[in-house]
Amino acid sequence: MLALLGGVLAGLAALGSCADAGVGIPPPDDQLFFPSGLLLDPRVEEGASARWLFVTNANSDLIFNGASLTAIDLDAFFAAWQDPVTFRPNGEVGDVEAALNEDRPCRRNTILPQVVECMEEPFLQGDKTVHTGSFTTVLRAHQREDGRWRLLTPVRGDPSIAYVNLPDGDGIDLECGHQEDSRDPRRCSNDARIRYLRNDPNYRTLGREPTNVLIVPQVKGIDHNGAPLARDLAFVTHTEIPEVTLVDLDGIAIQNGTSPAIIDIQALFSDQNLVGGYGLAVRPCSPPRPVAECAAERDLCIADPEQGQALCDAAYSLCVDGNAPAVTNNCERPLVYAAHRKTEFMLRMSVEQVALSLADVGGEPIALDYTCETAAKIEEGTPGGLLCEHRLVYIDQFAAVAVDSAQSVSGGFGDIAFSRDGNSLYAVRNSVGGLVRIDTSLDERGDTTDTPAAQVEVCAEPSAMVWFSDGATEYAAISCYRPGALYIVDLGAFRVVEQVFVGAGPHQMVVDAPRSYVYVANTLDATISVVDVGRTRSTRFTEVARIGLQEPYSG
Repeated sequence: MLALLGGVLAGLAALGSCADAGVGIPPPDDQLFFPSGLLLDPRVEEGASARWLFVTNANSDLIFNGASLTAIDLDAFFAAWQDPVTFRPNGEVGDVEAALNEDRPCRRNTILPQVVECMEEPFLQGDKTVHTGSFTTVLRAHQREDGRWRLLTPVRGDPSIAYVNLPDGDGIDLECGHQEDSRDPRRCSNDARIRYLRNDPNYRTLGREPTNVLIVPQVKGIDHNGAPLARDLAFVTHTEIPEVTLVDLDGIAIQNGTSPAIIDIQALFSDQNLVGGYGLAVRPCSPPRPVAECAAERDLCIADPEQGQALCDAAYSLCVDGNAPAVTNNCERPLVYAAHRKTEFMLRMSVEQVALSLADVGGEPIALDYTCETAAKIEEGTPGGLLCEHRLVYIDQFAAVAVDSAQSVSGGFGDIAFSRDGNSLYAVRNSVGGLVRIDTSLDERGDTTDTPAAQVEVCAEPSAMVWFSDGATEYAAISCYRPGALYIVDLGAFRVVEQVFVGAGPHQMVVDAPRSYVYVANTLDATISVVDVGRTRSTRFTEVARIGLQEPYSG
């Protein structure tokens, strides 16, 4: 806390004039403060351990003039925590209330001596931190057409979606148009945020309270010449308004753009009481495949010691039979579910483009009787001009529980996620503290049944959820903000198997599968809990370490 106060005073001293004072105090670059989004480095190959854990700090108390996005060096953290030679005096981690510094950054937590807590400064890459608007939420990753990655986070305080480019390789020189010679040299530029429809300030702005983002890659479509192409799309929900926003992450094709752009905004949720949405998930879709291919994949699966026979057999059946809802047109367009934030209904939606008739005639496509044009050209009255980007399509809404018990603004759903085969949708139910399983298998017409099937009780007012597997069993970890705990649910038996106490105000999480840990952002005490989910370790389903010192117990 003293370090935070010192940072505030130093920031005030650095602002020498009244004009500068209006800019406010930039956020600290080497501290956690209201950590919100978590994301492991997306550039790492599958199965490899990521070195970098990216974190957004939401600035929820508005002490500073914005939020921040930074990176934690996990390799350095694990060395400080577990290396007895380099970082531990006499081979032991520091005792409770031990003095800490960059050479000895870890000690035992005062309240929970079995938990090792480490000061965050040695692991945060302060010189790479960038600043955004306040109240950031989740953190997502998108791989661009050129192969490079960018990070995206919704910003509620300045309704926008900020994006930050990652370099090639494993460096963390975060790039978002910030200017080193500006009053806040780490502040992302306006060009690095998605705010306007078609990136044009003359059109609509992004609705307030953007909260969640779902990225759906390679959605089939056509370019402005009618040739097939695939676009990476992002669906955005807003907690306080009924709108859904659609973003083309590849840019607007007709303008040869590369910057992500909003291409559609529609009020798809109920407009009663300004009901908005939160949870987002795309239903897994797979057309039937040849038996020989499926059998070969099953053999490889069984040969993997980390995979169980039951999971391999289920994957084989799905491969052979397929699982494509009729509305997806054999998986050519996504079927996206979005959960209401304040009622217990679920929205189904998709996307579509202008209908085409591009059947081959003698090997040549039929000529189009319209042209794809920019919005400006259409407004000028270009004959036959159409906007050819994808558009949101409302399908329907359904009650996701047998009895709607939401009687207050806290009712509704948090995160949602599909099972691997798409036959079950799991939704975190806020109003009664439960995890709901919805049957989304296909009926004889190829429609999803969307029938509430089961519920297991968890903590009060849960919100965030992540999945992990130990090869034989799949689990869901659900964060419980008020009690400061995680509930671990066995999805096969559909029962709670453990309650894990963590820091204050846990919310967003990320699974580190290669290391078998779950990282939890504790927003209220500015720490990140490390929860062991390793099948063979004696500390399984317990908090074992913490990045950041728990206030006010840090001395």
